[in-house]
Amino acid sequence: MGGPEPWRSGPPLTTAIEIRLNDATGKVDRVGGVDYTIKDGIIYDAKALRAEVRAMVARQKAERGIPPGIMTIENAEASTLP
Repeated sequence: MGGPEPWRSGPPLTTAIEIRLNDATGKVDRVGGVDYTIKDGIIYDAKALRAEVRAMVARQKAERGIPPGIMTIENAEASTLP
């Protein structure tokens, strides 16, 4: 390979999300993270983009009769996995 390896020579690639306990509500809050992202020179609001993707996934699940929430893999056999 020619040149330094960026994952070893640069700063760690993190989103700087912290998880804190909210004493007022007794619930766990996420603090920090990515506010904006850039693609092809266009700046996007990351929070709005995530909400839009969540809505798209929910709509597609509803159209296909898939219940909301995390999908599980059923009947997966080790012999079928790569």
